[in-house]
Amino acid sequence: MDDLKLLAELRSDTPPMTTETARLARARLLATAAEAERRTVPAHAGRAGVTRRRLFRVAVAGGLVTAAAATGIAVAGNTEKRTDHRNPGPGVPLRGTPVANVVDLADRAAQAARTRPFTAPKPEQWIYIQTRSAPMADPGEPNGPVASRQRRTTAQWIRADGKQEATVDSNRKLTIDDLLPAEPRFDYPYLSSLPTDPDRLLATLRASADEPVGPRDVAVFSNIGVFMRNGLIPPQVQAALFQVLPRLKGVQLVRQATDAAGRTGVAFAIIEEGYLRDELILDSRTYRYLGERSIVIKNHVSHGDDGDLRSRKGEIVQWAAQTRIGVVDKPGQRP
Repeated sequence: MDDLKLLAELRSDTPPMTTETARLARARLLATAAEAERRTVPAHAGRAGVTRRRLFRVAVAGGLVTAAAATGIAVAGNTEKRTDHRNPGPGVPLRGTPVANVVDLADRAAQAARTRPFTAPKPEQWIYIQTRSAPMADPGEPNGPVASRQRRTTAQWIRADGKQEATVDSNRKLTIDDLLPAEPRFDYPYLSSLPTDPDRLLATLRASADEPVGPRDVAVFSNIGVFMRNGLIPPQVQAALFQVLPRLKGVQLVRQATDAAGRTGVAFAIIEEGYLRDELILDSRTYRYLGERSIVIKNHVSHGDDGDLRSRKGEIVQWAAQTRIGVVDKPGQRP
């Protein structure tokens, strides 16, 4: 029998390959080739210089005050059980194979996000977020480097309807305030309204990145970092956000990056102004968001009305880790 005819008969009962299946098959092939050839991806990729750092300060504005230190490092979905990041749980794709490229990372992260259990919070519930970060070395210079050997733990509760926030001061006093307007928005009603189609989502994010100081796609990258850091994102939206990232001009893969909690993962990254690399760090096994780091990759002088800012290669200007996120019934509770 003709070989091609035999092959056709053998495949007659096989359903056609979907776009997603083809993409994952290609990712596996690229990953295998990458492992065989031991290729190295350049480590230059970062995010939004002064713009990025300003957005970081705005995003956490509202009273994140040092809270009691966490008793263990955890990263959870929106369940009320503590989840150890070393125990990835179900739904993790391609485990044990190296990430081939930034598109492969996006596909893996999106697939993992879609498979995670998720229950939408009720409007009257609260979203708890715990962050571990390195404080500024000089509080008088907010755009300068962080004190890389110091850490602080902060806690914040945001009402799921986006109307209120709560913080705890150094005396453990709980304060509830109206949630102030933020740009970009990161409240749950807004995040849950975003398109789940990556192309539509990219168009939406580019349109909403008003008056960026740098390139518009750098502003979009920065805004996605704000969403990941300060919001509870529905799985389908988070999957689309991951798939938006490699569509942004200049986004690259960093194979190894460490968050402020000491966890090492893989990162999306972009470079701003040729000297600052900003990284969105994911767990390399579960592809959960871990944190962010902005690192100076070459000496640079930024000129401003209030003087020059000198950045030296190797300085870290932002370093944070999201150590816990979950849904609780009232402010002051912890998942």
